Amino acid sequence: MARVIVKLYGTLRKKIEHYDSAKGLDVEIQDGASIADLVAHLGIPESKIGFISANGCIVKAGSAVEDGTVIKVFQPIFSG
Repeated sequence: MARVIVKLYGTLRKKIEHYDSAKGLDVEIQDGASIADLVAHLGIPESKIGFISANGCIVKAGSAVEDGTVIKVFQPIFSG
C-alpha cells in the first residue's frame, strides 16, 4: 500500500466531509495506483479538477502514486 497526503483546494474541500485543510487527508491506496485511481477513490469527479501536483510538480492522470507523496488537487480556475 502507498500512503499519501492529499490536500484539496478551492471548493473541492467541500467534497470531503470533515476535511481538515491544515492537515489534508492521509490516504492509503494500492501500490501501482495512478493519480486517476486516487481521484476516483476520493469520489471527486474529473470535471471538478483543474490540475494536480505531486510534491510540487504538475502530474497527469496516468502518473503513478508514490508512497510518501504530497498530492495537491486544485479546482478549475476561471477568469472573466
